[in-house]
Amino acid sequence: MSVALTPTTAALPPLGSEVDRYEVVGEIAQGGMAAVYLVRRHDGHGFDRLLAMKVMLPHLSREQRFVDMFLDEARIAAFVHHPNVVQVFDVGTTRDGLPYMVMEYLRGRSMTGLLQRTWLSDPPTLTRGMLFGIFASVASGLHAAHEATDRSGASLDIVHRDVSPQNIHVSYDGQVRVVDFGIAAAKGRITSTQTGEVKGKVSYLSPEQVNGETATRATDLWALGVIAYETFSRRRLFRGKSDGETLYNIINREVPPLAALDPELPAAVRECVHQCLDRRVFQRPASAAEVARVFERAAAESGGLGAVALREVVQRAFASERGIEDERIAATLRAAPAPLRENTGEFPSVSDSGRPPAPRGRGRALPLAALALILGVVGGVVGWWTQRNATQTSASAADPTTPTVTAAAPAPRTVRVEMGPGVASVLVDGVADPRRPLVVALAEDGARSVVLVDEAGRAHPRTLTVADDGTTLALAPPPSTAEASAAREVTPEPRRRPRRRARRRAPSEASPSSGSPIRPLASPYGEPR
Repeated sequence: MSVALTPTTAALPPLGSEVDRYEVVGEIAQGGMAAVYLVRRHDGHGFDRLLAMKVMLPHLSREQRFVDMFLDEARIAAFVHHPNVVQVFDVGTTRDGLPYMVMEYLRGRSMTGLLQRTWLSDPPTLTRGMLFGIFASVASGLHAAHEATDRSGASLDIVHRDVSPQNIHVSYDGQVRVVDFGIAAAKGRITSTQTGEVKGKVSYLSPEQVNGETATRATDLWALGVIAYETFSRRRLFRGKSDGETLYNIINREVPPLAALDPELPAAVRECVHQCLDRRVFQRPASAAEVARVFERAAAESGGLGAVALREVVQRAFASERGIEDERIAATLRAAPAPLRENTGEFPSVSDSGRPPAPRGRGRALPLAALALILGVVGGVVGWWTQRNATQTSASAADPTTPTVTAAAPAPRTVRVEMGPGVASVLVDGVADPRRPLVVALAEDGARSVVLVDEAGRAHPRTLTVADDGTTLALAPPPSTAEASAAREVTPEPRRRPRRRARRRAPSEASPSSGSPIRPLASPYGEPR
């Protein structure tokens, strides 16, 4: 499937318009790569359904690679049918030729926000049994993705490649879903990963990803193991003070026994988590289904299986936010003008239904907090979409307590970055970015971090601000000096800081050979890397 590149005059659909059978009733948020809208589908006979629509920004839709990546995300997600995986219902183009996809509208919180509010609280309201149930659901969703087939029955060999707390969504009714297949690997992708490219959030990358090797199902199990380890230990496992140090830790740091950090954890769960964290790919569990069974048994034995208890905890924890969302959704749907019809999709719906919409409906800007959670569901045209504020595109990274989404966002400020030879991978705010050249959307109120990782594994940071808007930067790693030690290779320059970190190592938390110490944090998922 191909889509013609859009003309320079293309514009996002206005609020109150209709895109094919969908009425645009509110803007959820706009990030550096796409805008996300709350839309309503009229199926006739008085049946309305609220959905989320992600529309690529006009300036990116003029580059074929970005369009292809967008279509890849939609195609991959559409073939996975499971209650623990977010559903894609439709794909098309607006009247101006902008690609869009329509997905289920989720209300709830990412695992990041859930843990901060319920597991890291004092006392915690989330139990181990509930956590076992969450991990069982995530593993089941991953297994469904791994086993997905095309219409002929051939395996798609899907690998998510970006499993993280930000990409696990827990709804207000206690349902758990894996979201954001924007950088998933699969057979038949329009775009392909270049040799040496690293995709995914740095802290959850597997050793094989860091080494530039092919990602497999076992790659997703490694990431799930890291999340489980950090959840039960309440400590970050590989996160260092820089992305380079984190990458070094993933390859070299010894994983301390979970038994010493959480003695109450069932032995079967501890063994499963450590097996997921085996650096030898062939020693990890044979499938995500095997991991799901371990957590299902643990949940059943602890009385934590099922969504009922989890739903009660989530609804109590976020009662205030949910009430505000309910009121504002109702107000938005009541007070909207007549729609402006826009009906020219260029390719067919993923779903089978194609009933035309009833000619009614309204639209208005929608400032909703939890709606930003959809951004991870529909965020990730690329895995490099940043998660730094309430308008970011990762569902789980955004958990604001004050709902604010503007009706119209200004044109994004960007910097075009070209990499010279010797650059193995690039990280933008801790997230691997596959684009060559890449376009970095600038933050209005802060700097963006760009880290180049050279072929020797050394990290070289750069900082971009709004002052760089509209410029093109040609970046290349500094010339190689003499061979540095492995500890020095994790920093941009052979300076003294790595040795100082090593001397501060806490013997009670890490062995002498385990690199820098594991640092206890009050909020281990506080930063989405």
